[in-house]
Amino acid sequence: RIGSLSEGSSATQFNQLISTWFDGANDPKSSSSDHVDGRPLFAKGGPSINDITQGYIGDCSLLSALQAVVETAPDFIKSMIVQNPNDTYSVRFFNKGVAQWVTVDGNAYSSGTNSATSSWAAIVERANVDFEATYLNEVNAYSSLPGGYDKLGEITGDTYTTFRAVYTTEEKWNTTDFDILKTSVLNGQPVQLSIWDSSVNADTGQTNLVGGHAFA
Repeated sequence: RIGSLSEGSSATQFNQLISTWFDGANDPKSSSSDHVDGRPLFAKGGPSINDITQGYIGDCSLLSALQAVVETAPDFIKSMIVQNPNDTYSVRFFNKGVAQWVTVDGNAYSSGTNSATSSWAAIVERANVDFEATYLNEVNAYSSLPGGYDKLGEITGDTYTTFRAVYTTEEKWNTTDFDILKTSVLNGQPVQLSIWDSSVNADTGQTNLVGGHAFA
């Protein structure tokens, strides 16, 4: 932790702060880079759900939250990313409803989300590591991204409701919880679904929903 600039701060700390907040050089540990040179921030037509393809990181909670938001409010995704003149990107997340901006460079993770036509998803993925390391005391590494139910809140700043089927009755799920989920989807609100056991079609053997995975 390099803290904030104050009386008596060293030149080393000053340079570290400049590097972190203005140059986007707070690199996640143990990550290989795939620079976004040559790829626009947004493809023609703006951001879409098709820009997000999960790589080898288990960060489906983050990516499915991005999918849910970009499908329902693409302009909101555009509002959360600023491309700076010095080849860095400032990205907005929310910490307990308060907007916080972090700045990263274009060295996206080669094993992360990737798109040949845009770079925004890879930039947001990298920035989420920085945000959680800075504000939530997480390790500054891509390995800290998997899991968590709060990614929608970090992206939107909104409050959100969670249901866990294992902690409710079948009657309550059928009469109340599922109805809230269905209404949210029909009203164009972002919704995520996490599955713990795979769902297989009994007739075809096809896996419909993958266990240990999050969906938009």
